[in-house]
Amino acid sequence: MGPAGFSTTIETMDVRVGGNWKHVMHGPDGANYPNHSVFQEIVRPERIVYSHGGHREGGPGVSFISTWTFDVVEGSKTKVTIRMEFPTADERNFVVKEYGAIEGGKQTLERLGEFLPQLKNITSTKPNMTTPHPTPSINPYLNFDGRCDEALEFYKKAIGLKVNMLMRFKEAPDKSMMTPGSEEKVMHASCTFGTSAVMASDGHCTGKPGFHGINLSLNVADAATAEKCFNALAQGGKIEMPLGKTFFSPAFGMLLDRFGIMWMVHVPAQP
Repeated sequence: MGPAGFSTTIETMDVRVGGNWKHVMHGPDGANYPNHSVFQEIVRPERIVYSHGGHREGGPGVSFISTWTFDVVEGSKTKVTIRMEFPTADERNFVVKEYGAIEGGKQTLERLGEFLPQLKNITSTKPNMTTPHPTPSINPYLNFDGRCDEALEFYKKAIGLKVNMLMRFKEAPDKSMMTPGSEEKVMHASCTFGTSAVMASDGHCTGKPGFHGINLSLNVADAATAEKCFNALAQGGKIEMPLGKTFFSPAFGMLLDRFGIMWMVHVPAQP
């Protein structure tokens, strides 16, 4: 949908916590705007929260956390409120000025209002249509206790982890959660690896992360990729089980990385 004159191509829309929403907006001037969001919270029918990253092709990127709330008013109507939280005031001002975010948001909601009556007519002619419930999921939330920046950079290089959104304590609207000296530490980071969502934080910032009793299983397509990831993750860590062939996998190994996380690198057996 989008503002007046825009069209949208949806590549992926997995509406569940940790799910990805990838789409490209096509402007009336021919410019394309790739967007990638990750759903952080879904409370039906009250609220949707997602971390968002996007840009104009060839232009600077922007990121923010978007919260959509839905309130029933006048009996049968719904009030939609959109709140966008940016890492800094400068980034907010850039989006408002460069991308016309406020006016664009108004136009998008106007188009949504025009579309909803059409949707009602469509669903009324197909009584068997149902909206599937989001698939329950468990996503790891890693507390690096002061070493989050270091860890994210390490995993980006080691396995290609993608950081979609990062907020520091100093950027949070509520400063009550910030301890002295933690202003530059990571309050929350939302990341993806393949189709998996991973979140991370610096927590209490004591510099002593602990991951006892928890392993991360890294599943890759082939032995060559497994060896590359295994060796990269093992840098500065400890190999617990060398990568090799087992009865259940053509390549499987275990290691403790430099942050204390136990990894199981695994290539699924082919049928």
